[in-house]
Amino acid sequence: MASPSSNSRSLVDSSYQHEEEQHQKPAIDAPIMTEYPFLVRHEFNNIDELGEVGRSWNVDFRQLNRGGFHGSVIQAATPELQIGRVRLQGVIHQRGSTPKGLRTFAIPTIRDIDLRWRGHEVNRDCVLVFPKSGELESISQLDFDMLIVSVTEDDLEAALRRLGIPGSSALMHGLEMVCCRESKLGRLRRRTGEILTEVEKDPPLLNDRDYSGRAAIKLSDLIVRALVTASCEHGHHRKSRQRRLVEHAICLAHGDAQAIHSVAELSKESGASVRTLRRGFQERFGVSPKAYLLAQRLGGARRDLRSANQPQLITDVANSWGFWHMGQFAADYRAMFQELPSETLRENTETQRRRD
Repeated sequence: MASPSSNSRSLVDSSYQHEEEQHQKPAIDAPIMTEYPFLVRHEFNNIDELGEVGRSWNVDFRQLNRGGFHGSVIQAATPELQIGRVRLQGVIHQRGSTPKGLRTFAIPTIRDIDLRWRGHEVNRDCVLVFPKSGELESISQLDFDMLIVSVTEDDLEAALRRLGIPGSSALMHGLEMVCCRESKLGRLRRRTGEILTEVEKDPPLLNDRDYSGRAAIKLSDLIVRALVTASCEHGHHRKSRQRRLVEHAICLAHGDAQAIHSVAELSKESGASVRTLRRGFQERFGVSPKAYLLAQRLGGARRDLRSANQPQLITDVANSWGFWHMGQFAADYRAMFQELPSETLRENTETQRRRD
């Protein structure tokens, strides 16, 4: 695994030459890479880098906790199969979408996982079934360690026929979380980890269609076996009016934090009372709406400082995100990211100079 300060290493097509990549664009603007096969390995101390190096996924992850962050990712992919492992040390609001054209499943690796996913409390004995739309929406706490498998609908259909299971793709219709027998889930977890280890040691395996085909067949079989012997939770639950209001407020706070600076403003814009917001944000994120808004604004300021293509005054960036007391802004920024705004800007300036 690469060191935290090193660039990610990517293997593309049959050349398998390491690419030297710079990761300064914010995640929301990062293009989705679609050249196959590829292998990405990266460690990082800035959550935005996950969106910058994670290929074929479109992610917008936001750090909510103070005290810094650390994460790592390994991702291996062919057009018909993608597998990976993501580890995050921080409270993260995860939004985005999975690879297009594939069905994606996530398998926890640690016993005491603290994760809320699409309204469900997740434990280690569960498989998360992403919808066909690929929508990603979850809240992870300080220890997040997840295996990810994406396969084609055709491979899943073939697995159903191969195993003599009726029902075709209706098996997965509406499923969101599947609680599995440990023996079934253990096999899926173990084989996914083995394939990741194999391609890390021998990256050209990704260009071997026989190898990748066998891997896709095996993982599809293991996924189907886990699904048909498990208890399931579906996504067809009615949402109360208060829950809908809270979700609307979350969308506003996530997407319009540059304009909404206070809980009172958020209450007015969303139609939810301050009391409802406090209860809803605490239940959903474990933080107050005030803390959530502050985290969004600090994260936005950091992305602007990291992505500036020309000299900017820290004061201008801070003011654009509603920070007017520069001493307090610097203190809050350092508490969140373990660095000062000036350090973020200096790092970006040095990166721009190296590029030029």
